Amino acid sequence: MKVEAVLTVNTAEAAIASAIAGQGVTCALSYQVAAPLRAEALKAILTAYEPPPLPVHLVSAARAVTSAKVRAFVHLATPVLRAVLGENPRVLGRKRSSAATSPTTRGTGPGTR
Repeated sequence: MKVEAVLTVNTAEAAIASAIAGQGVTCALSYQVAAPLRAEALKAILTAYEPPPLPVHLVSAARAVTSAKVRAFVHLATPVLRAVLGENPRVLGRKRSSAATSPTTRGTGPGTR
């Protein structure tokens, strides 16, 4: 059975806002819906069909001397990524909790069925 989309958007933010408003379901990355899930504005559904988490790597060209801009970015980005991705127990290999983020979410707004 093919499902026809009622709303088509070109940004994750618009899709998530639509789900929060109760307009249906959306598929998003865990870090994109972490805050709405924590606030219970979204509810994770179809969690049995989640793909396995993918690791995040910061890479740069292999050079004897790395530029100051690259070093600064890695220095600043690493703790931020660890903090954000650390919210997802699946990323760190911990047991999944009921609050684990999901790629498919349903809004809990006024128009939710």
